[in-house]
Amino acid sequence: MLINLMQNERPLVSVVVISFNEIDFIGECLNALLLQSYANYEIVVYDNASWDGTPDFISEHFPQVKLIRGSENIGFGGGE
Repeated sequence: MLINLMQNERPLVSVVVISFNEIDFIGECLNALLLQSYANYEIVVYDNASWDGTPDFISEHFPQVKLIRGSENIGFGGGE
């Protein structure tokens, strides 16, 4: 029974979005991700120290998204 239960559970999938000054686009991106049908997922946005209000927009409009605020712009490849 335990093995059968474990096989039916879907693994957690983390969707990571790297952002820098994307206030005009991040809402559409996150809305699209939230519409997908997989049940066990989380959305994480790593913001590279945006100064256009992107992090505050995410916090206000997408509280279900985990937001990590970087202290400096380290570029896409350096985003954690």
